[in-house]
Order: sequence, then structure tokens, then C-alpha cells
Amino acid sequence: MEIYLLKNKDTIIKTIHTSFFFFYKILQMKNILFTCFSFFV
Repeated sequence: MEIYLLKNKDTIIKTIHTSFFFFYKILQMKNILFTCFSFFV
């Protein structure tokens, strides 16, 4: 049971890291697009 919880915890942490990574990438893309838009306008 404890081993299962540890494994599960590791999976949850990995999922959170992945989510944050994607969120960060999306924010970066938004900033780049916004900068380009500002440059053209």
C-alpha cells in the first residue's frame, strides 16, 4: 500500500510538472504573439 502511494505521488508530481511546463510555454507564446502584434500595430 505504501509503495503504491509513493508511486502514485511520483506520478502526480510528474503530472503537475508537465502541466506547469505547458502552461509556461503557452504564456511564452502569448507574450511573443502580443509583442509581434504590438510591433505591427
